[in-house]
Amino acid sequence: MKKIWALERHYTKEENLDLLNSLLSTIETAEIENKDKMMADIRKKIEEVTDTWSMVFSSNNYYTFCGKVKSFLSQKDDEAIKELKDRIGKVPFSPEINAQYRETHNVVKNTYRVVEAEVGDDWKNDNLSKDYKVTKVNDGVYRFLWGSMSQYKGKSR
Repeated sequence: MKKIWALERHYTKEENLDLLNSLLSTIETAEIENKDKMMADIRKKIEEVTDTWSMVFSSNNYYTFCGKVKSFLSQKDDEAIKELKDRIGKVPFSPEINAQYRETHNVVKNTYRVVEAEVGDDWKNDNLSKDYKVTKVNDGVYRFLWGSMSQYKGKSR
């Protein structure tokens, strides 16, 4: 077994339902074999859907992993703030606007987590693997990476 670091994203039950319903509607309109079986399998999954954590990327090198996480989180945070700015337009600063910015940052922050995991010996670096076993959710590393992300803005790896 190898130890890896992984960044995971939280998908809510509603997000999973939207994804499965979208997949179901796509399959309904497609001309494929075993369409009925695939649709039945998806309908069964819709009944069993829950909140899930899914791997975004992973690495067995801590330094490389940290650089990728900082870059990725910085990009996602910037996208969320840009979307907020587009939605609210140009408005004067106020405590309510500040609260919206803070909430937007927190939504991005609370969507991801860092985990330590074990994978099989045949695992290749940067492989998205469904066959990994989470051994520890490492909140300390995630808080460090989130906190040091502001230093990382504008730099690329």
